[in-house]
This record gives sequence, structure tokens and C-alpha cells, in this order.
Amino acid sequence: MQDIYNKVLEALVREFSVAGGIGGVVTPLGTGPKAGSQGKNMYKKSTATDKKHRSKGKKKKTYTRSVQWYLKNGGEKGRKRTLKENYSFLFESKKTPQLENLSKDQILAFIEHMLGNAVEGYQISMTEKFSGQHVSVLIGPDGYKKDKKTNKTINTGPQIFIATKKSFDKEKSDRLKKGLPVTNVDIMKTKYSDLHTYDEFKKSSHRRRAGYNWYLFLNRSGASRSIYNSFKYSYPHKMPEGTYKYFGVESLKSDDRKGDYISYSIPGRKEYAVVYSGEFTEEDAKAMTNPEYNIYFMGPNQAKRFPEITQEYIDILSSLKQEIQSHSTGSFKQFVLENIKPQLTELLMTSLSGSLIAPSSPFEGLFVSIKDQIGFKIPNPKYGDLQRIQSPFASSFEYGAIDLRSASQSLFEVAEAIKLQDVTLDSSDQIRKNSSGYNTLNYAVTIGSMNLRTKLRVFFTPESFYEFTSDIVDLLNNPNKSLASKIMKTMLGVVRNKRAWRIVEPGDNYNNENIAIITQAFNDLCLKIEEIKRLKAEKKAQEKAKKLS
Repeated sequence: MQDIYNKVLEALVREFSVAGGIGGVVTPLGTGPKAGSQGKNMYKKSTATDKKHRSKGKKKKTYTRSVQWYLKNGGEKGRKRTLKENYSFLFESKKTPQLENLSKDQILAFIEHMLGNAVEGYQISMTEKFSGQHVSVLIGPDGYKKDKKTNKTINTGPQIFIATKKSFDKEKSDRLKKGLPVTNVDIMKTKYSDLHTYDEFKKSSHRRRAGYNWYLFLNRSGASRSIYNSFKYSYPHKMPEGTYKYFGVESLKSDDRKGDYISYSIPGRKEYAVVYSGEFTEEDAKAMTNPEYNIYFMGPNQAKRFPEITQEYIDILSSLKQEIQSHSTGSFKQFVLENIKPQLTELLMTSLSGSLIAPSSPFEGLFVSIKDQIGFKIPNPKYGDLQRIQSPFASSFEYGAIDLRSASQSLFEVAEAIKLQDVTLDSSDQIRKNSSGYNTLNYAVTIGSMNLRTKLRVFFTPESFYEFTSDIVDLLNNPNKSLASKIMKTMLGVVRNKRAWRIVEPGDNYNNENIAIITQAFNDLCLKIEEIKRLKAEKKAQEKAKKLS
């Protein structure tokens, strides 16, 4: 009996360790997975025929709501959701490959490229990744319309379709659900009638301004009216009837007009448009750069980066090359992740230093294309670490996307739990990773311990961060709901006020006297989270062992 109990307990501890969260993923504020609880197999296929695991009742409707819906309305208590439901936004978006996803031959070819050597069968280019707003552009043949007064046909110029990343991804997801093609051109040419019935159209607000077959992205300015005008009136090529060209563009604006974490010191209304995908030459960029629209274009070739070759640079690359060639046992992906990627990334970031747009600013990372094989990114850790800790708050604190009362209650309950000597199975359900309280403490600890590079943008100034962390320390010493509410309102205010985000300057120090206290409390919270997992696993083991006896 004891042997059975121990084996079940061991298995359940492993299960709860996995079910508690997804390693390496920062989820939006206040969310967290619940799948895998109660010992159920969350990976069971819907086609399984093992009827003892199936409900005999009426089949229930499945739901998949947005992350913002759950943040605003709270979790669903009436049913269990699968891991995929909780993280549908992660499963639906395909991650860009990184160095560890390359084969041995591809990494060796990339190192040869960085040494200035060509490798047969490998056409490699490396461009800078910019921290801006992604815009998808599709340009088509000229459109025509009838003049109502003269009844003459008028040429309205090239058809321009523009979509932000959010709207592009949404329509891509909707088309996948309908079984429709999802090439860039197909997505950009999506019609309302592709996704909705005529009855839905009659009930919608769209019926007042457009026909049933209207294009969702035609003549839309997206994130930038200047980009639309430039493609509409300055693109130097005419598209033949029935042909379309897609362009991926990164829009870079002044700090007060964007919510990104790198300051490029772009003045006033000036805007850079970096075309990184599509057939777009340097001559096209010159033709479309227009001071009248205050916009300046760059083509893929103008965004290319290549490090300065020094003897130290050659020695490090040669050593890495030898290590890769000698690798013969174990996981190659893990080997690259642990031994090659850190050194190669550090070498590139140090060699390239600043951005092409603003040399004193850091760059987001690099994108490397091996033609006809793979495209992969090399993130800049200085930027990536800040993005990981700030972006969940930025996405969660969009207008109306979070219930402040629930977030404040979570922080209050976490502060209370930290003061407890022991936790039990009856302790607050906010004692978990990715609760609002957990994320708030994690943010303070992380920002306070980071070595922030100049020209990065942080929610707080060092002075306001000191006040913010002082309130957290007061809450930890004396948990009360009003102070928890004040802290969450402060967080909400600084996140939304993008114009006031701090541009890090030399000498800025966020590691104030409060950070050590909050770090100790956060570590204590993490121990309590693990203890609750252990208690749950122990209870499950007892129940299973009892059934088996």
C-alpha cells in the first residue's frame, strides 16, 4: 500500500510541476493555466473511444474567449478549461525560429557568413529588427468608379490595402477557422462576405456604409496615414490587372506617439517606414520618401547589418565553429541553447552596438534569412528582458481590459499570504504564478535588479519607482485593501501614460533600498506556491491510493 502511495505521489508531483505554468512564457496580467487539475489528462483526443472517461450527458458547448475577456470578467468557475483554451493566443501564433532551431549545417554556414566567407547553397542576409508598429501593405492595380454627376469612369489610383498586426492576425485566425487560404495576399483581400453570412451583415453596423462584399482592409490607413498616402501616390510601379504585391513595414514614430520600449529620438511628426519584406529597392525608398508627409522609407538592403571583423571576433567565431563541428552526442538544440547561443548573441550585440536609426539607441535584435530555407531572429537580451516584464502589463491595461478591483484584491491576498507562517489547501487561489499580485511583485523585483541600457523606455522614473516600491513594502508589512488598490491604480496610470515613460539615462538607478525586501517576500511567495502544489499532489495521491487499495 505504501509503495503504491509513493509512486502515485511521485507521478502527481511531476504532473503539478508541469501544470503550474509554461516555462519561458510571460502571460498577460491576472491569467494562469488551470488545465491538468484533478488528475485529468488534458491531452486526451476528442476521437478517443475509451467511454469510461466520457460524459454520458448532453455534449456541452465549447468556449474560447479572448484573454481580455477573462481579465475583465474573471475566470470561469462552472467548467474546466484545457491548456489550449487558456493559452489559445499562444498556440495560434507561430513563433519565429531562433538559433537553437537551426540545423548543424545551417549554423556553420551562418558562422562562415559572419566570417565573410560564402558557402555554396546558402544565401544569407542579416537585417536589424526595429521596435515599432508592424503594418501590412498590399498594393494592387488601379481602381475605377463612376462619377455620379457626370456618369464618367474615374481612375482612383492603385488599390491600397493596409492592416495593423492585430487586425491582420485576427483575420488570419478567422480565415483558418473557415478553412480559407491564409497567404498574405489572401488575408489582405479578405471580404466581409468571406467570414459572415448575409443575415449577420443585415444586423451589423456595416450595412449602412458598405455592401456585403466590401474589403476589410481596402483604403484603410491602419497605423499610419503617411504610409497609406506614400503607397497610394508615390509608389513608382504600376500593377498589371489581377496582380498584387505584399509588403511588411515597420512604422517608427516619436516616443509620444508609440508604446515601444526603445527611444530612437525621432522628432515631432517625423516617421520612418522600414520595408523589410517584399520586392522593395533602395530606388523605391528614395521615390517614396516625402518630406510633405514627413515620412522616410528604408528598404531591406538599407537595414542590413554586418559586424566589424576584428581578430578577437575571428577567434571567438572560430572557437564556436570548432565546438559545433565536434558535437556528436546528446540534443543538438540543447547544446546550441546552452553553449553557442549566449556567446554568439553577446558577440553580435557588442560588435554592432547601436541602431541604424539612432546609433545611441539599442536595437531590438537581428533577423537572419537563409534564402529558401529558414528565417530566424537573434533578440537583443537588453531589450528582450525589458519587453518580457513590461509587455504583459501594457497589453492587460488597455482601456477596459482589466478589472482593477479584482487585481487589487489579488495583490492584497498575496500580501496576506506572504505573512502567513504556513499555507494550506484552503489558502487563497491567488497564491499562484501569473496572478495579478504575483506579477506586480515580480515586476518590481525584475526592474529593480536589471542593468538597464540607456535609451530604453521604462514605465517609471527612478523617483516614482521608489515611491511605488515603498508602497509595496508598506503593503507587505501591513496588508490592507486600500493600499493594494492605490498600488494597482498607480500601475494602471503609468502604463497608460505612454508619453511620460522614462527614457533611461546614464546614472539612472532602479535598485533602491526597497528591492531587497520585496525580493525576499517574492521568494517566500514562490516557496508557498510550490508548497501548495505539493499539498495538492499529496491529497491526490492519497485519494488514488485509496481507490487502488
